[in-house]
Amino acid sequence: MFVLIEDNNSVVMIVFRHGPQMSNKVYFRTTLFPRHLHNIPITTEEKRKHTKMSWQSYVDDTLMSDLGNGRCLTAAAILDFSGDVLAQSANFPQLKPEEIDSINKGFAEPETLAETGLFINEEKYMVTPEEAGDVIQAKKGAGGVTIKKTVTALIFGIYEEPVTPRQCTIIVENLGNYLADSGY
Repeated sequence: MFVLIEDNNSVVMIVFRHGPQMSNKVYFRTTLFPRHLHNIPITTEEKRKHTKMSWQSYVDDTLMSDLGNGRCLTAAAILDFSGDVLAQSANFPQLKPEEIDSINKGFAEPETLAETGLFINEEKYMVTPEEAGDVIQAKKGAGGVTIKKTVTALIFGIYEEPVTPRQCTIIVENLGNYLADSGY
């Protein structure tokens, strides 16, 4: 005799041996399949709980990837909302707590960054008010920065020419949208 038991993450089969000397003891138990592999609904919270993230690979393999002709972003990072670094490129600048606070406030109140500018490692970047929302774009000389806010993180891409603002924004936004859709 066997029984199938379904929990939040998997379907488990338990096989019983029964008879006069077995007294219905469990013979073996096995997980048949994880729920997410067989289109059984799984919540975002369940997915987050059972997924091991490698934030550094997103920086190395996506944000810092070659854009063609040897061009790539100057620096990139993924930080949580308090400014703790989840992953970063080797040359990503150190952000001060007040700079992170200003960026978080800029997502909530876009006009503040347009008035004061965006500061990264005490360097001022100019922001235009219409470029706010879940993405902040700022310019400084021949370069700039794009910051995308997801459910749990801030994704930074810093660039210099010959990389264009559009190229930086596409890379940062695409990764941000993917992570946000995945519950991060």
